[in-house]
Amino acid sequence: MRRELERSRLASACFGVEGDGPARALALALLGEQPRLELDGLDARGRVAYHAACALAANHVAVLFGAARDVLTRQGHDAEVVSRALHELLRSSLENLRALGIPRGVTGPVSRGDDAAVAAHLDALDDDAAALYRALSSRLASLLRGA
Repeated sequence: MRRELERSRLASACFGVEGDGPARALALALLGEQPRLELDGLDARGRVAYHAACALAANHVAVLFGAARDVLTRQGHDAEVVSRALHELLRSSLENLRALGIPRGVTGPVSRGDDAAVAAHLDALDDDAAALYRALSSRLASLLRGA
């Protein structure tokens, strides 16, 4: 929800709600039928974990974008075209995940069990990008197995 952007996401946002009786009643009245996560039952650590989970989803996609951008721009691709391509790829991935969930909304070599492609990707990347790819691929494989 950036002020620099002309279109607000408030109408489709989901909110965490907690507070004493009057504050909670006001929040619920303001939210109406918008989806919400009930936070009153969480202790202090739970509320911090709630915020951390939101930050993980909202902020850390920038790490993935930056790592992919760096690989592609070091290959000599135009930075503006790289950014556009990655923005569309991220948008498509998020739309698939939103529409189909896990595991059906996930594509790529890990979702197909293509260990040879994953190994080739790891071999082609520099150490930093490979470490990120390895860690995320391992977590993704576990997530897909548990789905």
